[in-house]
Amino acid sequence: MVVLSDGDTVLLAGGNSGTVTGGTYYRDAQKYSISSGTWSAAGTMSANHGSFAMVLLSSGKVLVADGFNGSTAIKTTEIYDPTSNSWSGAADSNSAHGTPAVSYYSSGGVERVYLLSGWTGNGGSS
Repeated sequence: MVVLSDGDTVLLAGGNSGTVTGGTYYRDAQKYSISSGTWSAAGTMSANHGSFAMVLLSSGKVLVADGFNGSTAIKTTEIYDPTSNSWSGAADSNSAHGTPAVSYYSSGGVERVYLLSGWTGNGGSS
């Protein structure tokens, strides 16, 4: 969940209805307007993402990275653009991270997103 740059809209995406190793995993997204108290569709990601990293970028776009798709950890990265209300692909991370920690850095025009550790889906950690 991320509050978008307008300060009024909350973006919710992906998730699962069950346990990490079971249940249904989702790729849809929704927006909630705090001021109007209403929900609306926010497009569909290309991959199911549960237990993923999500971060608001300086551009106002939102990065969703990695996570778990119901059978294994994934390294799929996607970008949500609130202006077009659509998702697009981005470069995959170097290795799959289920339940990653995320750290965001932006200074002097340099922007970095760091994914840290996570579950690989086969009992190990990355």
